[in-house]
Parts: sequence; C-alpha cells; structure tokens
Amino acid sequence: MWLPRKERKLLAIYAKRSESYNKDCEVSDSDLIKLLGLRDVRELISLKSRLKGRGLLSFSSLDRPRREKHENGKPVGSEEYGEPRVSLSEQGFFIGRKCGSTLGIFELWSRENVWFWVVLSVLISAIGILVTIFKD
Repeated sequence: MWLPRKERKLLAIYAKRSESYNKDCEVSDSDLIKLLGLRDVRELISLKSRLKGRGLLSFSSLDRPRREKHENGKPVGSEEYGEPRVSLSEQGFFIGRKCGSTLGIFELWSRENVWFWVVLSVLISAIGILVTIFKD
C-alpha cells in the first residue's frame, strides 16, 4: 500500500516507538507536529483519521476523561490523563517499519508500481534489439 509521505513518516514514528503491533504507543501531538512539519493539530488529526480509515492504526481512547483530585475529601481541580494512546495494526506496524528506511520505501514503491518495471524492461529490450540490428 503506497501512502503519502507524511502518513508514511507518521507510521514510521509510531513503529519505532512501539515494540510490536497492537501495543499502545504514546507520542504527544506537539512532538508529532514538530517531527512531521505540520501547520496545526487539525492536519495531524486528519492524517490520523485517514490512517485509521485504512485500518492501519487505532485509538485506545478518543475521549480524555477527567478525574478529580481530592484533598481532605474536597475536590481541588481536575487532571487530564493525557494524549489518546495509539496502537498500530499488524499491517500498519510492518508498513511503518518498512517506511523507516530508504530501501524499505523503494521496496514498497516497486511492489506497488509493477508497470514501471514492465515498461523499463520493454525499453531496455528495444534498445538492445536496435543496437544489435544497427551494430554493423
């Protein structure tokens, strides 16, 4: 599956931070925005939702539940649990691992674009035939 550059990079970041697929990986949104060079959180959310729609990543909780802090039985304030945890599916994990290296990206691209290799082989064959015919 060929993905746009930022989606590949996001999968690679998650794959590096998690040990295997279906394990929660927690990376803050601010870190991801800096690493991916995004403009704002909305762009990051759209990237994550596209990957979720393809079945490559899932969220363990979309809500950020709040719990009250208590001192002596009186609520003092509320505390957020933090960023929603993200886990990669098996396919998302392996694509993320492949996208972490240049050779892996080339392998994914070449598997998706078989037509390129067919056209290239036809051109090389035609050049070889022409060179053989007009050699003399």
